[in-house]
Amino acid sequence: MRLLKAIKQDILFQLRHGFYYAYGLVSIIYIILLRLLPTEIRSFAATFIIFTDPAVMGAFFIGGIVLLEKGQGVLQHLFITPLRVTEYVLSKVISLMLISLLSSLIIVVSAFGFDFNVFSFIFGVALSSIFFTLIGLLLAVRVRSVNEYLYKSMLYFAFLYAPLLGFFNIYHTAFFYIFPTNAALVLIEGIFRDYRLLDFISSTMVLLVWVLLAFLVSGEQIKKHIISKNGGA
Repeated sequence: MRLLKAIKQDILFQLRHGFYYAYGLVSIIYIILLRLLPTEIRSFAATFIIFTDPAVMGAFFIGGIVLLEKGQGVLQHLFITPLRVTEYVLSKVISLMLISLLSSLIIVVSAFGFDFNVFSFIFGVALSSIFFTLIGLLLAVRVRSVNEYLYKSMLYFAFLYAPLLGFFNIYHTAFFYIFPTNAALVLIEGIFRDYRLLDFISSTMVLLVWVLLAFLVSGEQIKKHIISKNGGA
């Protein structure tokens, strides 16, 4: 199956380039930090850490991966092969999601044990990782350099991170409820505390809608900026 082969190749690429080793080290640093914090603020800090690093990690890695593939001419010729755009996108988001889940799991279990909400963990981290990777992907295919990617991604994230104002009790508005990042925060925070089933369902649905939109847009951006410019269909 093409998709499984593509995922395998992406995982091997990530292993060769030290993605897993790098996030293993990052996870250890976060575990030490969390264990040094007072118990009463540990879950709050863990929510912030997972939301701003492992869950978002794919957005930064995908930028480097896509720009490398473009620079080497790989991406321009990739879709001459039987691999479809949807399979390429799915391979990237699934392989990077695995790193996010593994890193987050190591952090949560090492700092809190096994007493956490598994459903919030899976849906919160997985969907957040997929969403941010897709945002990074649709941006990466449009830029020409790492500097341009970093600059534009910072603008994207400055807007998307607005719900953190509510998380830190700085500013609250109902407008945040439509943000995918607010839904991600609710789900990730739910890893460590009880909350209403309605909150879980509504946040999951909001994040799923944004993931679907980002998936569709990223595919169109690849067709527009990669395939069409290189004589594809």
